Amino acid sequence: MICTHAHTAPGYVYYTNGSQHIHQRCLDCGFILPGAEAKRHYIGVQLPTWEDNSNPDLFPECSYNGCNQPGYEQHHWAMRALFGIDADNWPMSPLCQPHHAVWHATMVRHGLTYPGKEEQ
Repeated sequence: MICTHAHTAPGYVYYTNGSQHIHQRCLDCGFILPGAEAKRHYIGVQLPTWEDNSNPDLFPECSYNGCNQPGYEQHHWAMRALFGIDADNWPMSPLCQPHHAVWHATMVRHGLTYPGKEEQ
């Protein structure tokens, strides 16, 4: 779904790994727009919570063999940077944050990365 309304407001979205991000939400239809904003623009501003996805009891185990931690992060095997919106049509697996970070660090170490993901 893509929202075409113009009335938005910022608020917090808590990702599955517990991290807090600021997203715009449409005040007409309630759609939360993709793409987090820089927190520095909202220092000292009290914002509402739009969505909280951080309850560990709601997540399956990490799909890394032998790991029994909650799989907070959905790993896209088809990278969004390469596949765009079609990435959601390819397989995804739940990974805990440490195993997700290891996967991305391994990709970077072998030069198999893409702009903007080197920090993961």
